[in-house]
Amino acid sequence: MKRTLIMICACITLSVHAQINIEAIQRDPNYICGLGRGRTIREAENDALQKISSQIRTFVIDEIEEINRLEKNNASTIVDNELVNISTKSFTANTIPNAKRLELSPEPEAVVFRYVHRDDIARMQQKKGEAIQDLIETGKRAEQQLQIDDALRNYYWALLLAKYHIYPVYAEFNGEKGNAVPELSRKINSVILGIKATLEGCEEVDGKYLARMRFTYAGHDVASLQLKYHDGRSMIGPLNVRDGIGELDLIGLPANGKLMLQYIYNFEEEAEHLSADLAAVYAISNDLPVVNSRVDIPVKTNLKKGTMQAEKNKVAKEEVPEIPSEEISTPRKLITMNEATAVDKYIPAMQSVETAIRSQDPTLAKSYFTDAGYDMFETLLKKTGKITMAGKPEYKFIEANSQVLGRYCPIKMRLPNGKTFMEKLVFRFNPISHKIQSIAFALTQKAEADIFDSATPWGEVSRYTILQFMEDYQTAFALKRIDFIEQLFSDKAIIITGSVLQKSPEKGAFDGVNVKLTNSQKVRYRKFTKEQYINNLRRLFKDHYVHLAFEDNTCGIVNTGGILPDNAAFAIQIRQLYTCTNGYADRGYLTLFLNTYGKYPLIEVRLWQPEDDKMPYDEFLKTFNVN
Repeated sequence: MKRTLIMICACITLSVHAQINIEAIQRDPNYICGLGRGRTIREAENDALQKISSQIRTFVIDEIEEINRLEKNNASTIVDNELVNISTKSFTANTIPNAKRLELSPEPEAVVFRYVHRDDIARMQQKKGEAIQDLIETGKRAEQQLQIDDALRNYYWALLLAKYHIYPVYAEFNGEKGNAVPELSRKINSVILGIKATLEGCEEVDGKYLARMRFTYAGHDVASLQLKYHDGRSMIGPLNVRDGIGELDLIGLPANGKLMLQYIYNFEEEAEHLSADLAAVYAISNDLPVVNSRVDIPVKTNLKKGTMQAEKNKVAKEEVPEIPSEEISTPRKLITMNEATAVDKYIPAMQSVETAIRSQDPTLAKSYFTDAGYDMFETLLKKTGKITMAGKPEYKFIEANSQVLGRYCPIKMRLPNGKTFMEKLVFRFNPISHKIQSIAFALTQKAEADIFDSATPWGEVSRYTILQFMEDYQTAFALKRIDFIEQLFSDKAIIITGSVLQKSPEKGAFDGVNVKLTNSQKVRYRKFTKEQYINNLRRLFKDHYVHLAFEDNTCGIVNTGGILPDNAAFAIQIRQLYTCTNGYADRGYLTLFLNTYGKYPLIEVRLWQPEDDKMPYDEFLKTFNVN
């Protein structure tokens, strides 16, 4: 009885203390607060946030009026209600940074009190401005690297956020600084005008026409670009152009002598997964900036003969802007590779592979494969979407790592959700039997060049080992080779996955999860054992397809502080584009620490980070308790 009385007194004391705090906060003009009620804690929480939201709206309006008053010298101002709505919604979508929370009464008569200092709201607006600048700088780097889809994506997202940001944001291009909204609009149009699309060839296959296109920017093949095109019946896509090459599947030849393309710049679906601020803009804005990204490519068609050629002396767009050469990073040339001898022993195999792909029948090339190699080839054709040839291959055979590499067989890979990727296949031959023992998707030209041209003083064999490892890694995900992926990780591997969250996790929702706030994004990092990670992949592969694409990277031998033997630890941080047919997509950096002490590298540490938050190695060790 005495113990019960003590507990009651303690509760009363706590309640009185909370009441005193609440009353003081409610009276303080520096705080925005809301008292919510409901049958459940969730209902009370939502009620409190709605009340805070209405006060934030007033705060935002006051801020806008003050800015306008200062800029217009005390003239009367009109508040943009759409700007206010989007700004307010973005706060509540993220919940509110540094907002304090008190549960005053349990369910079924729940009462929750939420409050936040006005300075925290102002700081969040400042962070939004910083996020816009980060997008602009990321767009510039992507443009320099000829990653034109990324450049357009970042510039357009920056434009959206700048348009609905209550403070002025400025952007600088070519040494001139101005308001971000008109500057970004001009920049996006300039990038689109700078893309040159050329028809290189067209052939009829099974009643359809395959139009091979080359896309350049500032005189160089684009590293990446996404577009839709009219196939004679409707617009289809997206098609992911890679290393300058894209192939269009046409139902019929254009009667008007023009191929209609539309470059993708808004990436709305991806934005909804990556940013609550962007999701808010897309969800409620009635005035999204529209960019004329359509281009008509002049072609010369002969409908009777069923042929189509590039129309010479005509351009798709006029007034193509000049792009300063110093703003473009010229792709580097690879170091010299040792060409294989007795090439005639490998040509028949490649010809049979082409026939098998065109016929969608892997058995037509089975005699040229080892059992393991054929399993991969059969999986590629039968279980990864629709695979078709993309143009005529020009093979080069290289001797490397006790095998012969057949490079490249260009293909087009269309997933069940309609997304299409241009890929290049690499075939690894056994130099004794001359049979194909494995296949892989090649890395992009730039990613490959980064590995081969690394300043790290390690030999050619090691470079090919790392190149093959990364090719095998991305290919294993496409082919759902779960057993092979399992072999890539050491038994004690440290595996950190990351995904960008739109909303803050609810209390207790992610036990053992490290949530890190980074550049206005919330990233959910999760640490897994090898067994947990593989089981998660197995469940994902059961119903969905995953496509990985690797781009620029940095790599070299690292000191792991005793985790791995000296000179046995190789680190690579590579930009990864992840696409899954479940609708999720992201872009970030994959960091791998490989143990190269054995015959084939093993992953000891695996970390994913968003592209604007590359974590230094020392910070990584500390953050995730690696020891």
